[in-house]
Amino acid sequence: MQLVILAGGKGTRLGLTDIPKPMCPIAGKPLLERQIELARDFGIDEIFILSAHVISDYFGDGSKWGVKIHHVVEPYPLGTAGCLHLLDGRLKGRFMVFYGDVVMDFDLKAFQDFDRNYDSIGTILVHPNNHPYDSDL
Repeated sequence: MQLVILAGGKGTRLGLTDIPKPMCPIAGKPLLERQIELARDFGIDEIFILSAHVISDYFGDGSKWGVKIHHVVEPYPLGTAGCLHLLDGRLKGRFMVFYGDVVMDFDLKAFQDFDRNYDSIGTILVHPNNHPYDSDL
């Protein structure tokens, strides 16, 4: 399975000026790195990172993490559907999409197994939030 990570967040609400939001360190490691490691640990080894900010210097081709990373830089902010269109013809079958600024730790295999049991065009994982007006999470 392939993974697409949408990593164009600028982090202005966090007061970030020199790094994009997905590169914000959490316990000494960028959030985006934590997502890549989660995916790798569940057998996902091909990742497309879509960003309006160049973050390829940090991750390179992904070999340091045991995955293959393709970097696609948006010419301008395209939104979710717009940037996914940049991958037209490069994605094979079912794929996963992560928002690069979301902290997560869940069983990706269980999610994939759930998805396989239904004849659908896609499966979305959401989490309830009791303060949606001041947070994306």
